[in-house]
Amino acid sequence: QADTWMAKQEAFLINQDLGDSLDSVEALIKKHEDFEKSLAAQEEKIKALDEFATKLIEGQHYAADDVAQRRALLLERRALLMEKSAVRRTMLEDSYKFQQ
Repeated sequence: QADTWMAKQEAFLINQDLGDSLDSVEALIKKHEDFEKSLAAQEEKIKALDEFATKLIEGQHYAADDVAQRRALLLERRALLMEKSAVRRTMLEDSYKFQQ
């Protein structure tokens, strides 16, 4: 489930449209704000997954290696998603200033 959600968020950030008018940039900024709210809402679920995975690993679960690998990938994807989101936010803000 987390993989599917992350894939959707990654696809959203691929969009390179920065708007061609003040109105279009404002609309894109609003969409990005909604996107950031979605990221924040999922943060608790990702933290819970991380904690659960840690318990499985520390408890020497039979699939601890697989769990550790999947947890690492999830956390890496989350960090990259946050980074890309911040970059997109900056680009939209710059576009907004340009369109003014």
